[in-house]
Amino acid sequence: MLMFNISQHSRDAELLQNICNYLECGKYYPSSKRKEGTLTVTKFSDIDLKIISFFKDYPWGPPFHGWGQEKLSSTRYISLALRRI
Repeated sequence: MLMFNISQHSRDAELLQNICNYLECGKYYPSSKRKEGTLTVTKFSDIDLKIISFFKDYPWGPPFHGWGQEKLSSTRYISLALRRI
């Protein structure tokens, strides 16, 4: 299953909920064990038509947090994710 997640500190819950509202997809889940929350999108059509379209219009610049010095563009990352389906 392809899934899109964004996790942030619980103080940013409103930000994640606003992202859900802006993209009109996904759901915000607060953690019961940690001071964080996660926006999760699992519906393939939402990932394909909303999330991927958003990152094609507004690409981020690598390196990604925790990926060291790898240089993957957001479009390349999306392509790799879709190949795993």
